[in-house]
Amino acid sequence: MVRSITQAYETGWLYALGIPSRGNPEVLEIESYMTTREYISPDKGYVILGLITTGPDCWSDLISKISLLLIGPKSEPEKYDIKISLHGQHDAMSEPEFSRTPVAKSNTGIPISEALLKFQNTIAEYYLVGNNVLNVNRAFLVEAVRRHRRSADQASRIIDEVDDLPIRRFIDLGDIHKGLSAGLTPEPKETIANYSRRCRSFITNMNNVEISDICRRLELTQNESLSQNPTDSLETENLVFETFFKLFD
Repeated sequence: MVRSITQAYETGWLYALGIPSRGNPEVLEIESYMTTREYISPDKGYVILGLITTGPDCWSDLISKISLLLIGPKSEPEKYDIKISLHGQHDAMSEPEFSRTPVAKSNTGIPISEALLKFQNTIAEYYLVGNNVLNVNRAFLVEAVRRHRRSADQASRIIDEVDDLPIRRFIDLGDIHKGLSAGLTPEPKETIANYSRRCRSFITNMNNVEISDICRRLELTQNESLSQNPTDSLETENLVFETFFKLFD
């Protein structure tokens, strides 16, 4: 197995793919691009992510609101609701091969470019947490980013799906729930972010999981949930995540 770019050259894999040899400036650029960004440890803060969309299909539907619950250094969670105008998003959509269900162009909210900038500034270097956050939320965000990038010149591009929304940045409660249900337990000194990724790699059935199913699995009774006074789905997901966190104490 090729484990590094150095080994790739030594074994001839990159040469066979037409990528130049080491020492070439093009290779240094590749190595720099492959460097992964480090994120703030979840025990120091994280962001619970939720979206409201015009429908279930990230290809043909749009984001109308981004909700963020920042659990950070402050004593109280910080809630952000970013309402987005659909007008600019519609204009940036390319025509698909299939017929698209028409959606009313809402002018309430801010343009998608401003929303993405506010989103980027709010999430900073925190991990993004949520139930089915990879299957649903990331998919919608990536498509919104791609539409924005197609409609803006290079100097005006705000966010990039590769640099700002890599899969490794997301901690999916559904993945952790399925991993635990399948008997996959955290290893000593394993972080919850690494455990989430290991669960996703281990799982073959990626059907959606309801947050109520996770609550039952964690034995979070209704009284226990109410004692924390969650006011919406983001706070409920945060309660679930905090319960998962106890596995890593």
